Amino acid sequence: MTKKRGIFSKLFFSVVMLTLISCCFLGSTFARYTSGGSGTGTLEVAKWDVKNTKGSLDVTFDKLSPSKDAYVGTPRTNTTGKKAVALITNSGDVNALVTFTFGDTNVKFADGWSWGKEEEPTNDPYTTAVANLEAFEKIVTVQWYYNLTGDNAEGATEWDGTATAGFDLVPGGFVYIYAEVIWTSDDETVTGEAADKRDTWIGQYVKSVTYPISYTAVQNTERPGAGA
Repeated sequence: MTKKRGIFSKLFFSVVMLTLISCCFLGSTFARYTSGGSGTGTLEVAKWDVKNTKGSLDVTFDKLSPSKDAYVGTPRTNTTGKKAVALITNSGDVNALVTFTFGDTNVKFADGWSWGKEEEPTNDPYTTAVANLEAFEKIVTVQWYYNLTGDNAEGATEWDGTATAGFDLVPGGFVYIYAEVIWTSDDETVTGEAADKRDTWIGQYVKSVTYPISYTAVQNTERPGAGA
């Protein structure tokens, strides 16, 4: 009986040892497969680059006079010709809506002169004063133009600044802006000698005229767009 118990104890010890050894193998050598890795998410920011590549919106026209021709029944005009004012380019990654704002015409007089003033007394028959700015702007006007295809003043479209709500420039797009100042001596009510008097008053007492212009550009599309 004692011998049987000794054999049973040895067998039990062997089973326990085998169990412990098996657990060691299963816990390390025969563990389940695992893998790992790491990475970085990168966001590229859509570029915004809209500017006037001409550098400045300032432009100076040559001195302008009225037409030298005598009145023969049709309005007489003389012009500075078209001159480049701006080249707005979109070198960014989203569309840009570009709009322009035109300020009030500013007339600079010779010292001591203003609208409606005439010399007193005068022996000069050509001293008819221009009454006000509104009357002046019908005589000396500025005409704006734009071109969305290239630097071509002659092919540019006439534009008063309100004919379009803005220029939608796609990436790589551009718009050229031109201006022309026109002196029209005659109108519906003032022609011939009376118009000559008015022109002469302007030539004597108006020194210069400025036409303010500014622009703004705002984002007009998003990235990524629909379906991207």
